[in-house]
Amino acid sequence: MSLDLGSNEPSPTFSRSSDFTKVPGFLRLLRPAIVVFFTIVMAVWILHQPQQNKWTVDGMVYSTMMLQDAGWTRTAALSMVQHFYESSSRVSQLTEYRELFGARLPTYFQELFPIFAPRLVYPYLSSILYPKFGFMAMTYVSLSAYMLSVVLFYVLMSSWSPSWLAVLGALLYGLLPDIRHMATRSATDMLAVLLWILTLYTIVTYLRRGSDLVLAVYSIALMVLFLTRPMLYLPVGAVLGACVASWIAGNSSARDYRRRATNLALVTVAGCGLYAAVSSATQPLGLVPTIQFHYNYWLTHGNHRHLSLEQWYLKAVTQTGAFQLWFLIRTGAIIGWVSLLFALRRSLVLAPVLLGACIFGMVGIAVNPVYTDLPRVVDAPLWPVLLLSLVVVISPLTFQRKHLTSRTSER
Repeated sequence: MSLDLGSNEPSPTFSRSSDFTKVPGFLRLLRPAIVVFFTIVMAVWILHQPQQNKWTVDGMVYSTMMLQDAGWTRTAALSMVQHFYESSSRVSQLTEYRELFGARLPTYFQELFPIFAPRLVYPYLSSILYPKFGFMAMTYVSLSAYMLSVVLFYVLMSSWSPSWLAVLGALLYGLLPDIRHMATRSATDMLAVLLWILTLYTIVTYLRRGSDLVLAVYSIALMVLFLTRPMLYLPVGAVLGACVASWIAGNSSARDYRRRATNLALVTVAGCGLYAAVSSATQPLGLVPTIQFHYNYWLTHGNHRHLSLEQWYLKAVTQTGAFQLWFLIRTGAIIGWVSLLFALRRSLVLAPVLLGACIFGMVGIAVNPVYTDLPRVVDAPLWPVLLLSLVVVISPLTFQRKHLTSRTSER
């Protein structure tokens, strides 16, 4: 396979200048204004929806960490969290929470604290807002992340497609149930998706422009993402896709692209190493004990008691993988994967990055083989990738060959 990564000229980008010159005056800002207005309306609507999953078991741990960051001791913080959850009518009615309100907490719940210990960013941001908003600070952080992610996704899409298509993509992203349900959830999920979109944006921007500033932003975004939720496999997959594409390219013009992909790979490896050092300092359980935690949780709630850990894990991964495949087909998300294959045939630089992220995104199933967690662990981070993949095929301005042709004609 031979990829045409362009000429020795500066990396090709979609220029909106010609698009804007056709729009008079204030109308140039109409499309981004639509996105911002939509985001505000959606945020207000979501905030007033009675969501039962707003306060979660994971949220009890993050709330405790938030209060510790705000100055309380671990014991006092946990007591305050238990009182808050118990006073919530929607939460107190759920059977799974009743065992968490006593003095003797179940083992699986205590095991969550070392698992979440490296996830420092979300509880810290919440602790800043806690003095004014109380426990609602956690939902406000998630809601703010939702709003920023919609706007940032529009910026990402608009750099690869016409503005009208970027607007549609951003609105569709903001309306997705998987994204909306995380918008006020007391967990790291929404903030992690925002940081993943920022990481993806810096990856593709650096591959095209080679700016040292963008590379520095990528390194920062990478570490903040890791310290929010350890989704190492997503940026690793994206960068690996770029590296593979650069090395199988069949022309000399891929030299700059290869150098930039190598730089991204070095920064990614360094980021993973630094995260490993931070994680060891906070004494996390690690991957295998984390899987053991999921097994213990299901055992505690009366499931799979006749299965060993190995038997349960194999069954869970198989069933969750099959469930995910059916979800991709049922929702039409599989079209995004097919779009990437078509994009590869058209020598698109962006396609290998997205394909690598999609493939490695499935690693989430191996880490957390619980099908009920698929929407937030696997699907939510991949929706921006799949939507952007559709743009790769829909927008003729996305393909480098057509872009370079138009630039030649302008000369």
